[in-house]
Amino acid sequence: MRFSFSGSSPMPSLRQPAAASLEGPFEARLDGLRAGNLAVKDLVVKGRLGLSGGPGQAVTATLLDGGIEVSSPSVSGDLRIEGPVRLAIPSARLERAPDGRIALDARVLPEGLNATIALPDGRRMAVGISAKEIDAALQVAPSVAGRLRLRGGAIHLPAQDILAERIEATIPLPAGSGGEPALVSATVSMPSGRLAPLVLDARVTAEGGAFLVNGTIASPDHGLRIPLQARYLAASAKGSLALGPATLEFRPNALQPKALGSALAMVTRAAGALDLSGALALAPDAPLDGTAGAQFRDLTVETAVGAVEHLNGAIRLDGLFPPRTTGEQTLSARRVVAGLPLDEPSLRFHLEAAPAGSIVMIDRAEGKIAEGTVFVDGARFDPAAAGNELEIGIQGLSLDRLLRDYAMEGMSGTGTLSGVIPVTFSAAGMAIESGTLRAEGGGVIRVAWGSSRDAMMRQGEQVALMVRALEDFHYSALRLTIDRPADGSLSLKVTMEGHNPAVKDGYPFRFNVALSGELEKILAAIREGGRLGTDLFRGGLGGAP
Repeated sequence: MRFSFSGSSPMPSLRQPAAASLEGPFEARLDGLRAGNLAVKDLVVKGRLGLSGGPGQAVTATLLDGGIEVSSPSVSGDLRIEGPVRLAIPSARLERAPDGRIALDARVLPEGLNATIALPDGRRMAVGISAKEIDAALQVAPSVAGRLRLRGGAIHLPAQDILAERIEATIPLPAGSGGEPALVSATVSMPSGRLAPLVLDARVTAEGGAFLVNGTIASPDHGLRIPLQARYLAASAKGSLALGPATLEFRPNALQPKALGSALAMVTRAAGALDLSGALALAPDAPLDGTAGAQFRDLTVETAVGAVEHLNGAIRLDGLFPPRTTGEQTLSARRVVAGLPLDEPSLRFHLEAAPAGSIVMIDRAEGKIAEGTVFVDGARFDPAAAGNELEIGIQGLSLDRLLRDYAMEGMSGTGTLSGVIPVTFSAAGMAIESGTLRAEGGGVIRVAWGSSRDAMMRQGEQVALMVRALEDFHYSALRLTIDRPADGSLSLKVTMEGHNPAVKDGYPFRFNVALSGELEKILAAIREGGRLGTDLFRGGLGGAP
């Protein structure tokens, strides 16, 4: 330890001892200091020191324009601090009263520091901490009492994209007295903009050995307010946190999802309500976990590629890390538009924990399209897997309704289609390989060629026969084969066998109709209510009597 002081003091009378004082520049250096888990090296304290006092009087020490610097701080255990750490002390006053009481008043301006915290899985989480100002007005002996105030604090978790700033705190001491609550406020955001800033206001009290937190997390500009309650038992290091219930009301010209952050920017419009709640549990002998719930009430969400209309139902997560459920979850909607519109869709599923996250177990998903049923039964979807395969079943699809509502202008038909479409999801995109629909029995296909009929009739006898046959084609077999590579192109092949009673006395024909193009353009046209003309597939028509 090295100590230096240079100052002056008036000399008191030797016959009548009186108050004495010292004042001058001060500097103290410690090579090392250890207190509990904290260890520091090269500690420097400096400033302008003043000492005063006398017999029967208070003894006072003041430090002006001072500071503390630690070049190599370390904390054993889960916390590591990256040095150096610097604290500016514009003013500090320590006073010992004649009765032995000791009081401290200080104003501290800390510089920011960086640290890492050990996580249960062995990784370390980086954290940046700073504060604009800390004020202390304390009695430190014979017991600690008083108040600490923090202004302009900030905590940054860069890897988690979380920033708490404008932290204001008033902390009465002693903690755990059950008296005046501590008050804390902060603004929490994601620097990337994925989440809009939220304002935290909380009151912290102590009761029966536990710290209790009551407050709110709010977005005042958007009418969002989430109640917050927490409890922490210092003796056992166990705690709990409850959020909600809170309701998000989405309305046109009012709150919309994109206002809550860029993570929801893909939602172009929303209407309806969403109720949210959640809880976390902390224990030293168990990993962090919790629960969450969401209730959808007539929620409509639209994006550039599709929409969900009037979604209802609830999801209850009985674990968060990873998300999992203990019972079947049920959601239903009036309509889903993703390619072709799906009416009355419903989903029954549950989540199972896996080493890399959660697996979605689809018990039953179904919906109505063209008077038929589209369904998935007993499927497994693992978001962490390189690929996932689903078999989409289709039963009782009305060809008449399909052609009237979704297909080519000038076409009509009768019959019912059923089959299976295998879909593969991977990093490259969605792919379909040899999806097949077959007619359940016979039916009729009619094509009205319109203004293009005359030109096609002049292309030769074989083409003329095909044109005439398809104007009233009675099929005995009909098969649709669907393929889509992950690059987004779609191909549809229609194979028909049958006859036209008015062509060659009903002589049998077999036709192959090939339709190909960019999937996005075709589905976008259908979503917007457009109809596709017969010239779209005319070039792929081939067949023979």
